[in-house]
Amino acid sequence: LDIAGGVQVSRAVNLVYFRAINTGTSDGPTLELQRTGGTASDWQLYTPTGTADLRIYEGNSGTTGDRVTFKSSGNVGIGTTSPRALLQVVQGASGLGVPDASGSGLVVESNGNAGLTIMTPNANEGFIMFGAKI
Repeated sequence: LDIAGGVQVSRAVNLVYFRAINTGTSDGPTLELQRTGGTASDWQLYTPTGTADLRIYEGNSGTTGDRVTFKSSGNVGIGTTSPRALLQVVQGASGLGVPDASGSGLVVESNGNAGLTIMTPNANEGFIMFGAKI
C-alpha cells in the first residue's frame, strides 16, 4: 500500500483518530493518536530528522513536549531527549552534567530532592541488593 500524504483511521463514536502523517516540519514521519471530545488527548510517536532516535511526544494543551526518548544507543530517557544512562529519569535539571560512567545504569535527576521509592505489601520487604563475583 502506497499512499501519498497521510493515512487516517477514525471511529466517530469515541472521536479517536490514528494517523500516519508527515508533519512538514524538520521532524520525520509521525504516528499520531488523537482523541477529541471529552478529555482531549494528542500523542505522537516520531523520529527526529537526522537521528535514529524514537520519541513519544505529548501535545495536550498546556503540557506539550517530548516525554520519552529511545536512543539508537539503547539509552532511554524519561523527561529528557538526551539520556546519558541506560535509563535516565529527569524531573528537573540538576546542573551536575554527565553522570559517572562506572555507575550510570540508572540515573534519577531532579532540580530539587530526588530519590527512589520501593513499595511492597505489608507482608513483603523492599530492598536493593548489591552483588559481586565471589
